[in-house]
Amino acid sequence: MLEFPVEVVRGSFLRVVLQTPQGPLEVEGEIVWTSFQDGVIRHGLTFPEPKGPDFVALVVGEER
Repeated sequence: MLEFPVEVVRGSFLRVVLQTPQGPLEVEGEIVWTSFQDGVIRHGLTFPEPKGPDFVALVVGEER
């Protein structure tokens, strides 16, 4: 899930940089849903290829 102050159209492809404990990680994905809550527009992002446990560990900073 991503949060932006503006709505990105569903079906849009984005390249975003995730800030991880190991440093910036660039990923690409497609916006598949949007939701407005608490003054923020939340967006569901799906990846073109499945991500495995190593990706999750990298993002949250766990050692594998």
